Amino acid sequence: FLIPKLYVFDDQNKALFFHSANEGRVWTNIHQNPKVCFTAYEMGCITPAKLACSFGLEYRSVIVFGSLSVVQDQTEALRVLQLFMDKYAPHLEANEGYLPAIPDELSNLAVYRLDIAGWSGKQDKRSMGMPGAFRYEATAGEPHAHG
Repeated sequence: FLIPKLYVFDDQNKALFFHSANEGRVWTNIHQNPKVCFTAYEMGCITPAKLACSFGLEYRSVIVFGSLSVVQDQTEALRVLQLFMDKYAPHLEANEGYLPAIPDELSNLAVYRLDIAGWSGKQDKRSMGMPGAFRYEATAGEPHAHG
């Protein structure tokens, strides 16, 4: 079962964290079998070539294997939710740009901890300095030329 999730890595605990509803498919699946794998990737520049099949892509990716559990401690769950805010909205301050999560909000939410048993990573480094290199985001929405 695959599902995209926002995540944070907590270096102090060497664990990944996710959050979701405390019901539904993720909740049911991890209670039946907590062994999971997780993947994340980052796409870099694309390097063109004379032949379409020779184009290159800069990327970094990781696959993590481990066991997923529900964070039961409210203080820990609130700390992890703050890690999400720190990662995805670092320009906002608690109590100024948003109200921090409170214990009452945890009644419909599950915070999951993925304890890492192993991982595998791969990357291909390229350079925007290579002739013709471009970033996909720079071309998104542009009309395609057909000759």
